[in-house]
Amino acid sequence: MVETTDGSERTMAEVEASKTNEDISRMENSIKKEISKLKYYLEPADELIESKDYEEMAIVAQRTATICETLTDIILNAVELKIELNMTPRGVRQWRNDVKSSYSTLLEEREKIIEALRERDQEIKQYEEMKAIEAEKRQQERVERQQDEARARQEEIDELADYERLYSLDVLGIEDRKENDQDEVLLEFTENITRKADGRYEVNIPWIEGSKLRETNLEQSRRRLRNVEKRLSRDAELSKGYEEIVEEQLDTGIVEFAPEEPTGKRIFYMPHKPVIRQGATTTKIRMVFDASAKPKPLESSVNECMHTGPPLLPHLWDIMIRTRMCTNILLADIQKAFHQIGIKEEDRDAFRFLFNINGKDEHLRFTRVPFGAEASPFILGATLQHHYNQQPPCYEETVQSLRDNTYVDNLMTVSEDIEGLERFKVEATCILEDAKFPLHKWESNVEELDGEDTPNPSKILGHGWDKREDTLEVTVPEFPQSKPVTKKTVLSHLGSIYDPMGILSPTLATGKHIYREICEEKASWNEEVSPELKQKWFRWTGQLRNVKVPRSILKECRRTKGIHIHQFADASNLACSTATIALVEGKTGVIRGLLCSKSRISKRNLSIARLELVSGHMAANMVKNLETVLMDVERHDNLEAEDERETRDQRPTRDAAKRAKELVKIIAMDEEDN
Repeated sequence: MVETTDGSERTMAEVEASKTNEDISRMENSIKKEISKLKYYLEPADELIESKDYEEMAIVAQRTATICETLTDIILNAVELKIELNMTPRGVRQWRNDVKSSYSTLLEEREKIIEALRERDQEIKQYEEMKAIEAEKRQQERVERQQDEARARQEEIDELADYERLYSLDVLGIEDRKENDQDEVLLEFTENITRKADGRYEVNIPWIEGSKLRETNLEQSRRRLRNVEKRLSRDAELSKGYEEIVEEQLDTGIVEFAPEEPTGKRIFYMPHKPVIRQGATTTKIRMVFDASAKPKPLESSVNECMHTGPPLLPHLWDIMIRTRMCTNILLADIQKAFHQIGIKEEDRDAFRFLFNINGKDEHLRFTRVPFGAEASPFILGATLQHHYNQQPPCYEETVQSLRDNTYVDNLMTVSEDIEGLERFKVEATCILEDAKFPLHKWESNVEELDGEDTPNPSKILGHGWDKREDTLEVTVPEFPQSKPVTKKTVLSHLGSIYDPMGILSPTLATGKHIYREICEEKASWNEEVSPELKQKWFRWTGQLRNVKVPRSILKECRRTKGIHIHQFADASNLACSTATIALVEGKTGVIRGLLCSKSRISKRNLSIARLELVSGHMAANMVKNLETVLMDVERHDNLEAEDERETRDQRPTRDAAKRAKELVKIIAMDEEDN
């Protein structure tokens, strides 16, 4: 018996139950507060959309995403406590559904803001592409960028990530490219890079100043390890492969046993799980770490404590353009690129994890940069750039090719002669292996340079590539007739079509238009669409086929005399589009080929004149970006269409006037250069 403050006596069980009830009460109050915050930010949603205040909408989207994550975590914790109080499963489900329904309308308002933002022609951050392309890739694979499953606890947030991924590919090649504002992060990081005697680089993690990890996340990591062990116990082959990963990393020094006394101020345990990669040619099982895990809803994850750094990767679209405007190509991978960079000892404890070795939970930590940390891509890019800066002038051409054509751990070069590719292979190997970045999986359309064990077909940055035919393939997944047609499945299918060059953009515009009609029906994510839209969707998907195009537009043209780029733009009530046709003059004739294109569905209630201005702006941006990639591009502009549009519509909107101003500015800059 326990005597309470009012003099009464209660059993320990009653006291514990009372404490649990108090915890639940506090959590329910926290839920109400978070919903109030959500309501505060989302009440002016219609006003923001109507006024087209995209800057404020972006702030609202970011802040409400954090609130939604916090709400999900609190609800999950409250559910666990209610189960401890022996509430019936039905009662728990009812409580959870009641809570979610209390802010479902607010989530619909948030969805409106996200949809408005995506319709805006803006550049999506590189991480989301990586997660998306890593969660597809990222995301893509994201996305890969698709992506952190810990952050994708709510279905709505998951679907919005798919939406971002879909439209991030839409702006490749037509985005306004701006300077980054994180140069100080890069400068400080580079100043602290050191090199060991064997040539390997060691770095400090770019921590956000003042950030702290108040909790180690040890208990959550232990619970999630138990769940992983249950899964491994059902699959002996998976269990063996998972153990071999850790054994290999211990043997190679990628991880080490954590000391009893920490060597740094930040201590954090990352949960992990196995992921099977069905299409992988090398590593079939990957150990994926969750650096976004939070020990408590209001605490920080290790990812939230580090800078993502400025974008250092070349644009994926630029690299794909170069692959199509050259005769010969050579590719390779940096083997386990992130794991080739050492972490200085004072930062290693932030990347601890638990693993069961011989029946005991061992505390391990990374000595090298882990895959999955928020700053990892920046660290890799900055370290490579630092290494390139140390190279002698005799490697200048190879170094420039590495800077322009290395996307994360994939590197590439192009050349009109085989000798150029051979020289690149020798020099790139020498440059990178000097810093402990081994190269492997060499592939080329030139048979004598193609690796013996490399597959065919292979891939170039996500595109299927037949090395013998030297063709690229845009793959369109099948949408089975038995599959339900919902807002969720339609968006997921559109997002699964990876086409950064826009080979299928005219066709995909129809699919995106159908998706917009589905959104206008106001159906929920998992609700079947109307029979009319279902029929329209199956009619469209039934026409889709995989498409192959020549990897090189120059391939069939002997002795190229000149290359001309012709840009076309047009608009309708369905879509605004632009396309680039490359015209190659050779000794035996002229070859024409589609280089790239982009299309975006047209906004409602805009005149054709204004939509044509949008497509003209898209075309001007694409030509501007092509000039950056190809350098020697001859351009001739025709402003008669712009004069005609101005005559037809004497009162342009603010957006229309801004686009016209940007269009004239791009053309004027080009005339000055010429």
